[in-house]
Amino acid sequence: MNMEQDVSCREVVITANTTRGKGVPNSPIRRIVEVWEKDGTKIAEHDPMPEVLTYVDAVHFARWCQSKECPAGPLGMNMLDKWLETTKS
Repeated sequence: MNMEQDVSCREVVITANTTRGKGVPNSPIRRIVEVWEKDGTKIAEHDPMPEVLTYVDAVHFARWCQSKECPAGPLGMNMLDKWLETTKS
């Protein structure tokens, strides 16, 4: 199998002084590493603890919530924090 690839060599800027997080449980303040092109286009980042739930996480949360009879609305969002705490143990 012959697969051609486009390869280019570019100069990039790597920063490690960006922080993210609210300083609360499930959102600690942490250092983010970003990779930028010289023209200012961000091409990559590494967040050691992204605050993004996957589809599978959402399904697990929904099932957990059903077993706890979670309230709807803002009170239900507080349950998300409680569920995240249970996933750490």
